[in-house]
Amino acid sequence: MRLFIAEKPDLAKAIVDGLGGGSRKEGFYECGNDYVTWCYGHMLQLLDPEDYDPRYGKWAMDDLPISHIPWQKKPSGDKKDQLKIITNLLKQADSIVHAGDPDDEGQLLVDEILTYAACKLPVMRLLINDNNISVVKRSLTAMRDNREFAGLSAAAEARSVGDQLYGYNMSRAYTLAASKSGYQGVLSVGRVQTPIVGLVVRRDREFEAHTKSYYYNVIGQFAFGEVSFPARYQIVEGDPVDEKGRLANQVHAQGIADTVKGATASIISAATKKKEQHPPLPYNLLKLQTDASRKFGFMPNQTKDITQSLREKHKLITYNRSDCEYLSDDQHADAPSVLAAVAQTAPALTVVAQRADPSIKSRAFNSGKVSAHHGIIPTEATADFGKLTDGEQKIYLLIARAYIAQFWPKKLFGNLFFAHKVSILIMK
Repeated sequence: MRLFIAEKPDLAKAIVDGLGGGSRKEGFYECGNDYVTWCYGHMLQLLDPEDYDPRYGKWAMDDLPISHIPWQKKPSGDKKDQLKIITNLLKQADSIVHAGDPDDEGQLLVDEILTYAACKLPVMRLLINDNNISVVKRSLTAMRDNREFAGLSAAAEARSVGDQLYGYNMSRAYTLAASKSGYQGVLSVGRVQTPIVGLVVRRDREFEAHTKSYYYNVIGQFAFGEVSFPARYQIVEGDPVDEKGRLANQVHAQGIADTVKGATASIISAATKKKEQHPPLPYNLLKLQTDASRKFGFMPNQTKDITQSLREKHKLITYNRSDCEYLSDDQHADAPSVLAAVAQTAPALTVVAQRADPSIKSRAFNSGKVSAHHGIIPTEATADFGKLTDGEQKIYLLIARAYIAQFWPKKLFGNLFFAHKVSILIMK
C-alpha cells in the first residue's frame, strides 16, 4: 500500500484524478493499492509554555527567558479527527508519498506528521504547482526522494520555533515591564509583526514631517545644420545635488544656463543602436495585488481570494501565492496548449493569443531563478468566461495577458526604433 499525504483536499482530489480515479472514504480516497489522504494546513502545533510546566500559566519576570529545546508538538484542536485518520493509514502503509506544497511550510507540514507518528517508511516527494490533470500525471512520473528536501523542512521548523520563543518572551517581558508603570493590557511583540509595524510608523512619521523640496534640470536646444534637438545637462563633480543626484540649487542651475546660452557647441561623439524591451515577467502575488489595486481598486486580500477561486474552483491558474516571477524551462513546452486555453476562455485575448508565437522563449523561462513556486500563469483548463465574476474576469485577464506577452517579439521603440546617445562639447 502506498499512501499519498496531500496538503489540502483539492490537491488530494487532483492526485486521485491523476492516478486514474478512486472511491471516496471517510478522510481519504482509495485508488486500488494507492490511498490518498489530506491535511487541513498544519495539523500540529508547538506546545505552549504551560504545557511544559504549569507555573508558566502565570506571567512572571523571574521565569524569563522561557526556552524548550528540544521542543514538542501537539495536535491542533480542530484537526484531531483528520490527524487520527492519517496516523491510522500510516500504520497500514508500505511507503509514503509526501504531497505538501513545494515550499518550506508545505515540506514541514507533512514531515512533522511523519515525525509525530514515528514513521520509518520510505518517503517519496511529489511536487505539484498546478492541479490540472496533465501536470499532475507528469509530476507523478517525476517523484524524488523526500530526504532531498530536509533543508526546507528544517528552515520552516526553525522559523516556527524562533517565532514562538521570541513572541512569548518578548511579549511577556514588555507587558510585565509596562504593567509596573500602570499599563493595563498585553503588549504583543512578534519577530515579524513588530519590525513591520515599526516600518509603517516610521514611514508615516516621515510622511507627516515631509517638506517640499525642488530640483532643477537644465535643458538646451541644439541645432547642427538642419538637425535640431534638445539635450539635458549632465551632473558633474562639485554640483550641488540632492539624495537622488539631481541639481538642488536654483542659482547654480540658472548660472549653468546663463553661461552656455548662445554658445557654440560641437558633437564630440554619437552612438546609435537599436533599443529593445523585454516583456514584463509573469506575476507573483505581490505584483498582481499591486496592479489589481492600481487598475481596479482591489484590496490585497480581495485579490488573493479571487486568485484562490480561480485556482481551486475554476482551475484556471497555477499556484496563486507564489513569490516568484519566473517559469521553469520545462514549462515552455506547454505554451501551445496554454495559449489555446486562453484563446478559448477569454474572448478579449483570443486574437493576441492565437497570433502569439510559442517558439519564442522569453527571459521568464529560467529554471535557475524558480524558487519553491513558479510565476502565476494560466493553466490548460478552460471555462465559460461569462460565468466568472467580474473580479475573476479582471484578474484572469491580467494573468493571461502577462503570459501571452512572453510569446511576442521584444518591443522596439524610439525614433525609427533607434535610441541616440550624443555627447556635446559647448565652447563659450
